[in-house]
Amino acid sequence: MAYLLTWNGDQDNFSDEELEMLIRKTSGNHTCKYGWSAGSRVNPLPAGARVFLLRQGTDRGIFGSGRLDDGEIYYDSPQWPSAINVTFDKVVPIADRLPRDVLMKANPSGGWKQAQQSCWPLTPADEKLLEKLWATHLRNLEAQSPRKRTGKSPR
Repeated sequence: MAYLLTWNGDQDNFSDEELEMLIRKTSGNHTCKYGWSAGSRVNPLPAGARVFLLRQGTDRGIFGSGRLDDGEIYYDSPQWPSAINVTFDKVVPIADRLPRDVLMKANPSGGWKQAQQSCWPLTPADEKLLEKLWATHLRNLEAQSPRKRTGKSPR
């Protein structure tokens, strides 16, 4: 099972500094543990489940991936009303995201169209498609010369 963890980039609950930290810490083959919003979810999720970060609002698209740690929902996060612990394996600048338009072209009725809050479940078919699209996107980013990459992400 895979889930979309959402963030509305038009809101200020996730700072540029935090985003840059996740990008930096997941560069290469490194991972980074971080608490992310669980939305209104109250029931635990499967430990080890695959997750993808979906930016909503402006500049929509997938900008990160990882796995849930224990799947438990925590209510002591200073940043979110409820949070879930994630080990991110890759976070890219927003300018380097996998655009929502690409997702919609691949499957116009996919979970990325309907997601209204964090911890939105994906169907097995959407999970498989998103894994393929994300892996291809990351390979394409890696193949670009550093001069062509944008590096910093606009909010």
